[in-house]
Amino acid sequence: AEEGRSEDEQRLRDGNVRYHNIPMSGAVVSEKEVAALQRLLTSDPTSPVVLHCASGNRAALLWAALQITQGADRAATIDQVAPIINSEAIVPAINGFPSTAQQQ
Repeated sequence: AEEGRSEDEQRLRDGNVRYHNIPMSGAVVSEKEVAALQRLLTSDPTSPVVLHCASGNRAALLWAALQITQGADRAATIDQVAPIINSEAIVPAINGFPSTAQQQ
């Protein structure tokens, strides 16, 4: 959602913090969204990152999908985000992301 985005961006820029927006299309994470987060994290690996959205759901799903694509254990990743988002919503949202360990 766009609501509140411009205020967040301005507050961060006022504090000399880089702001990036990764638009998400819905409850299922896309490869494009995961790739955008990966590029952001590797563009300046020493800078801290705050990943957020209005509810925490999309941010948690995006983080989980990235972790899985990087080889993290799927069940452990789901357990880590379960306090943020209902686990029944996690599995369908990240189901299309095989880990690098599973691909080898």
